Amino acid sequence: MKNANPKVTHIKRDQVPTLKAVMIEGHEHQLGIYKDLRKITAFEQFIPDDARLSIAWVHLAPAEKLEIHDHPIETLIIMCSGKGRSLGDFEANIEEGDVLLIDRGVKHG
Repeated sequence: MKNANPKVTHIKRDQVPTLKAVMIEGHEHQLGIYKDLRKITAFEQFIPDDARLSIAWVHLAPAEKLEIHDHPIETLIIMCSGKGRSLGDFEANIEEGDVLLIDRGVKHG
Protein backbone atom coordinates (compact mmCIF):
# COMPACT_ATOMS: atom_id res chain seq x y z
CA MET A 1 0.00 0.00 0.00
CA LYS A 2 1.41 3.38 -0.99
CA ASN A 3 1.81 6.20 1.47
CA ALA A 4 -1.18 8.55 1.08
CA ASN A 5 1.10 11.57 1.56
CA PRO A 6 4.43 10.67 -0.05
CA LYS A 7 7.24 13.05 0.82
CA VAL A 8 10.82 13.57 -0.28
CA THR A 9 13.24 15.38 1.99
CA HIS A 10 16.19 16.98 0.19
CA ILE A 11 19.28 17.39 2.37
CA LYS A 12 22.07 19.43 0.78
CA ARG A 13 25.62 18.28 1.50
CA ASP A 14 26.54 21.59 3.14
CA GLN A 15 23.67 21.12 5.64
CA VAL A 16 25.43 18.09 7.16
CA PRO A 17 28.01 19.02 9.83
CA THR A 18 31.61 18.29 8.85
CA LEU A 19 34.19 16.58 11.05
CA LYS A 20 37.82 16.41 9.86
CA ALA A 21 39.59 14.73 12.79
CA VAL A 22 38.94 12.97 16.09
CA MET A 23 41.08 12.58 19.21
CA ILE A 24 41.46 8.99 20.44
CA GLU A 25 43.62 8.37 23.51
CA GLY A 26 45.45 11.66 22.96
CA HIS A 27 46.20 11.03 19.26
CA GLU A 28 44.58 12.98 16.44
CA HIS A 29 43.14 10.79 13.67
CA GLN A 30 42.45 12.52 10.34
CA LEU A 31 39.11 11.63 8.72
CA GLY A 32 39.30 13.51 5.43
CA ILE A 33 35.93 15.24 5.18
CA TYR A 34 33.51 13.18 7.28
CA LYS A 35 29.80 14.02 7.33
CA ASP A 36 27.74 12.07 9.87
CA LEU A 37 24.24 11.82 8.42
CA ARG A 38 22.86 10.88 11.85
CA LYS A 39 23.36 14.53 12.85
CA ILE A 40 20.46 15.53 10.57
CA THR A 41 17.10 15.25 12.38
CA ALA A 42 15.18 14.31 9.21
CA PHE A 43 17.62 11.49 8.47
CA GLU A 44 17.49 10.17 12.04
CA GLN A 45 13.66 10.13 11.86
CA PHE A 46 13.76 8.34 8.48
CA ILE A 47 15.78 5.35 9.78
CA PRO A 48 13.74 2.84 11.84
CA ASP A 49 14.48 2.84 15.60
CA ASP A 50 15.60 -0.79 15.52
CA ALA A 51 18.13 -0.26 12.70
CA ARG A 52 21.73 -0.79 13.81
CA LEU A 53 23.83 0.90 11.17
CA SER A 54 26.21 3.77 10.65
CA ILE A 55 26.02 5.87 7.50
CA ALA A 56 28.33 8.75 6.68
CA TRP A 57 29.69 10.62 3.68
CA VAL A 58 33.50 10.76 3.50
CA HIS A 59 35.77 12.54 1.01
CA LEU A 60 39.52 11.91 0.92
CA ALA A 61 41.88 14.08 -1.10
CA PRO A 62 44.62 12.41 -3.17
CA ALA A 63 47.19 10.76 -0.84
CA GLU A 64 44.92 11.39 2.20
CA LYS A 65 44.45 8.35 4.43
CA LEU A 66 41.61 7.25 6.70
CA GLU A 67 43.27 5.63 9.71
CA ILE A 68 42.56 1.93 10.28
CA HIS A 69 39.73 1.46 12.79
CA ASP A 70 36.72 -0.75 13.53
CA HIS A 71 33.08 -0.39 14.60
CA PRO A 72 30.84 -2.46 16.91
CA ILE A 73 28.27 -2.58 14.06
CA GLU A 74 28.39 -3.46 10.36
CA THR A 75 29.83 -0.90 7.94
CA LEU A 76 28.93 -0.20 4.32
CA ILE A 77 31.36 1.59 2.01
CA ILE A 78 30.30 2.68 -1.48
CA MET A 79 33.08 4.11 -3.63
CA CYS A 80 31.18 6.88 -5.45
CA SER A 81 34.11 8.21 -7.47
CA GLY A 82 37.83 7.81 -7.85
CA LYS A 83 39.90 4.89 -6.68
CA GLY A 84 41.87 3.91 -3.63
CA ARG A 85 43.02 1.04 -1.47
CA SER A 86 41.24 -0.64 1.42
CA LEU A 87 43.54 -1.14 4.41
CA GLY A 88 43.32 -3.24 7.56
CA ASP A 89 42.01 -6.82 7.75
CA PHE A 90 41.01 -6.68 4.06
CA GLU A 91 43.46 -5.06 1.67
CA ALA A 92 42.45 -4.51 -1.94
CA ASN A 93 42.34 -1.84 -4.62
CA ILE A 94 38.86 -0.35 -4.88
CA GLU A 95 37.39 1.89 -7.56
CA GLU A 96 34.28 3.82 -8.51
CA GLY A 97 31.16 1.66 -8.11
CA ASP A 98 32.73 -0.90 -5.75
CA VAL A 99 30.91 -1.74 -2.51
CA LEU A 100 32.47 -3.12 0.69
CA LEU A 101 30.28 -4.84 3.29
CA ILE A 102 32.33 -4.95 6.49
CA ASP A 103 31.38 -7.10 9.47
CA ARG A 104 31.47 -5.61 12.95
CA GLY A 105 34.92 -5.62 14.55
CA VAL A 106 36.81 -5.87 11.24
CA LYS A 107 39.68 -3.37 10.98
CA HIS A 108 39.36 -1.08 7.96
CA GLY A 109 40.60 2.24 6.65
